[in-house]
Amino acid sequence: MELTFLTKDRQEILLEGSLNCRLEGDRPVSTRAIFRDISDRKRAEANIALQLQRQEALGAIVQQIRESLDISKILATVTQQV
Repeated sequence: MELTFLTKDRQEILLEGSLNCRLEGDRPVSTRAIFRDISDRKRAEANIALQLQRQEALGAIVQQIRESLDISKILATVTQQV
């Protein structure tokens, strides 16, 4: 499970964790929760996704330049991708 927690200094952190419950018969007798901070990983994933978007846009621009020497088509593609 992924959760957002608020720290004492009001900073949001993203956590990934699991929760287990030990039963005796039908009665819960103990629980265990393990969480880890995944904020850095999520930021890195978002940065990679943004870089991929930029790379795909640049690829589309380069492809249009290769296919056409018509400057108006090239500029239209550039403005559309940006």
